[in-house]
Amino acid sequence: MDRERLYHILLWTGDSGDLFPEKRKDRERFLKLLRKARKSGDLRVYAYCLLRDRLQFLCSCPPDMIEKILASVEGVYRNYCQSKYRDKAPLWEHGMYECGWGGLIDLVRYVHRAPKRAEKPKGL
Repeated sequence: MDRERLYHILLWTGDSGDLFPEKRKDRERFLKLLRKARKSGDLRVYAYCLLRDRLQFLCSCPPDMIEKILASVEGVYRNYCQSKYRDKAPLWEHGMYECGWGGLIDLVRYVHRAPKRAEKPKGL
């Protein structure tokens, strides 16, 4: 773990649409791609949360691999969506934050509590 870095990854649609238009099939397809990346690229996923309009996950990998892994997963999924939905394919944006290992448990809690935070009415 010493040489690996911990990352908090956020993916969302730039057009405020659904990240996974056909919820079940598209989510399964994306998770399959993430599992494949995990097996082939030294990626460890500690927590993830799929919501209607965004995805966040906590992972670790060697520092020089994270951009390549994300580009691969996003590219394959984008091609899948464009061939399936044509002009209705979601447009993705992502944020990547390097984190310290000392806060791993707190970050796992944060990711897993995302659905609760999404339920709260705005302004409260």
